[in-house]
Amino acid sequence: MTDHIYFHTGYHTGVAETYRDMDKCLSKISNPQFVDLEDDSSEFHNVYEDASIFLQGSCQLFSLALHKEFGYDAFEIRKGTSCHFFCQATYQGAPVYIDVRGVTTSWEEFLSGLLGDFHDQAEITSQDIEETAKLDDPDDLYAADGLVFAKHLIHEHPEYYDISNLQMNE
Repeated sequence: MTDHIYFHTGYHTGVAETYRDMDKCLSKISNPQFVDLEDDSSEFHNVYEDASIFLQGSCQLFSLALHKEFGYDAFEIRKGTSCHFFCQATYQGAPVYIDVRGVTTSWEEFLSGLLGDFHDQAEITSQDIEETAKLDDPDDLYAADGLVFAKHLIHEHPEYYDISNLQMNE
């Protein structure tokens, strides 16, 4: 893919190039409202301790937060058992890819920071993210807490996610 406008915002801006680097960067961003009321014997724990959970594990909740905040369309990329939810929009006629890391016009940059290898033969499908990211999931008792944390991250750095106010030099 050749990008006619190239830019990136947020954590894409020189912080990390690989999944491991990005995961390390995001793991330093703590949830200020984190509480895990479960004892060690419980099989359910609040996993929303830091922002890395939105890169791999609960990316659907971050996509839901982006969709609710900005109206972006949500997508799922899947290859085998690996998947990642993200949002996509158009900026100056070019597609942009948005997730917890921020916005990029580069599909290659977007893919390079993911745990799964989606470069070849991955399936991309549009998602009804309001239906997909259900907050009453019995396997995630803390999904509502995760959504609150995702919204907090977006409100802390709207410039990482909001393409309506971008001032890019071409």
